[in-house]
Amino acid sequence: MRLLFILATTLGLTACASVPHADEARRACATLVAQKTNAEVRIESVYALSTTELAVTAYPKLAGSQAIQCRYDTGSDSARLN
Repeated sequence: MRLLFILATTLGLTACASVPHADEARRACATLVAQKTNAEVRIESVYALSTTELAVTAYPKLAGSQAIQCRYDTGSDSARLN
């Protein structure tokens, strides 16, 4: 079971619900990326970097789009692009 968890984590399949403030981070980063790209956004993963900062990987739904990294600060409830 542990091997399956490690594999899932490596592939970015970790459940976002296990990270506190993941829903807020997903919404804030999806909104920010959508405003920047004028496209729908798919959130790939949410990882805790510290107790107050989350990393979010987002993909605009555009042909050939690459991942966009976003950081979410839980203290200020704000998102920024890397």
